Amino acid sequence: MRLRYREHHSDSGFTLLEVMVALAILALAVSSVMSIFSSALAGISKSDLHSDGMLIARNVLETHLLKPDLKEGEYSGSEKDLYEWSVLVAPRSFVSQEGESLSDGEPLSIDWIQEKSALKMYELVVRVSWPHAAYPGTVTLTTLQARIEPESLTEEEPAK
Repeated sequence: MRLRYREHHSDSGFTLLEVMVALAILALAVSSVMSIFSSALAGISKSDLHSDGMLIARNVLETHLLKPDLKEGEYSGSEKDLYEWSVLVAPRSFVSQEGESLSDGEPLSIDWIQEKSALKMYELVVRVSWPHAAYPGTVTLTTLQARIEPESLTEEEPAK
């Protein structure tokens, strides 16, 4: 009896090397996806901090704009134990074209508007910062407001 040696090759499975290469490729893909998610979450955190800072800045600005007795000076405070805000209220001069005329033909000057008018211009600068957060930042809002100051109003003399 003769024994025959048969080669037995099976094409139905994977070799160890093929499995290891596939796992390495899978690991690279998973780590890339995780890195993208991590960056996206950091971006969302930064965006949340900036949005909250902007809302606080608008709230502080509107609060000061609605005050009936707006005074020059610097004010500060904090919100949510994370955000620090400051408001600078400063007088602002009017900008006018020299040489414009009033109805009676007199030249209109900036001095006339500032000295004889009851209208006063203020600049408000609101700065909100979050220096102790995971992603520190700052938001600054600036606006102008014109107000009629009651103490500046002068009574005109009656016509004779």
